[in-house]
Amino acid sequence: MPVSKNGTFKVSIVNSKTQREFTELVTPEKKNYICVENNQPFKINIIADNEHTDKSFGCHLYLDGKIVKGKKTFRAKGWFHGFKQGGGKFREFLFSIPPQGEEEKKEVQEVDSSIDIDNFGNTIYKRPEYLGSEYFGTVHLRFFKCKEGKMKPAKAMNNAFNSSFHQASRTGDVKVAYKSMSVKEGECFEFKSAPFKRRKIEQEDKGWGNDDKENKPIEKPRMFKEYIILERKGPVDEVTIHYGDIAALQVLGIISLDNYQHLMMIPPPLLAEASYVIKVFKTIVDTKKKIHIKDCGLEFHQATACKLDDLFLNVEEELPEFFKIKSDIFHFAHNGVITLNKFYKEHSVSSRRLKGGRSHKKVQKLNQPPEVIEID
Repeated sequence: MPVSKNGTFKVSIVNSKTQREFTELVTPEKKNYICVENNQPFKINIIADNEHTDKSFGCHLYLDGKIVKGKKTFRAKGWFHGFKQGGGKFREFLFSIPPQGEEEKKEVQEVDSSIDIDNFGNTIYKRPEYLGSEYFGTVHLRFFKCKEGKMKPAKAMNNAFNSSFHQASRTGDVKVAYKSMSVKEGECFEFKSAPFKRRKIEQEDKGWGNDDKENKPIEKPRMFKEYIILERKGPVDEVTIHYGDIAALQVLGIISLDNYQHLMMIPPPLLAEASYVIKVFKTIVDTKKKIHIKDCGLEFHQATACKLDDLFLNVEEELPEFFKIKSDIFHFAHNGVITLNKFYKEHSVSSRRLKGGRSHKKVQKLNQPPEVIEID
């Protein structure tokens, strides 16, 4: 679970359909990455550490560098369920392949406008609408302190969320791998929240006016205690989560399916493809040196968090045949032990050396598009 810069908050991206948390990868540069798919809905979970569970905080959300309308206040933990539409309705956060388009006018303008000066000459924080193109392919949150204040219930809350969120598009001569996904609005849904938790402020007077009219006093407008975000003082913490599809993350060198620790990043739907199952078992066997056919289910689940029973109709019968068919990669012994084929292993080593020798020539061709190596 990604942690904010100061370590105060933990943030997780959760698949809205499966309720499964996306597995994150932290690079040596301390950047958080998750692997996503096209048309995949998600929601965002926020948890404060144990030392701050009794404090209230506010949060601003940015998707692909663009501000999401509205503010989130929470204590201990909270959720971003989607784009607010008002009246308990939301639109899904949806990962999607971005369209090709032109730069928006506001994106061309200077984006470093988070600092402003008030009428008294004091430096204050001003929420920027756009963070910059370097935030494309990110989920970014900024956290603020809060205080309790008094407010009247708004009459037209829906007006604040009428404007739709415009999906970020690919711009200019940009390779697909570097801008593989962006966020757009998905389907509309209604979220039934918990009972209204704002506490009514006790009124000194129960009513006023002419009590002769049906002896019913006219009530004062009810007031509520609300958390007010202290925006002017600026954010106290922030976190950025990068995302992309599996092809893009491989091209960028973020993940490698030859790395056992990265197998957990593979989206579960892709494991329904035989090519990915082969790649997973190849990496498992290469890491473990050998595995037994009886342990394949456990090894596969430990590496990917997915079950072989969901991929095969009859694992006990089909899995041995699966390894026998791929005899060019695996050696399936009579005692049930599976190892990598010796000739395949030697071929893989020689191929890596060959690619290493050509690496200097590829660096010189700056305009050459990146290659995505297909899985055998």
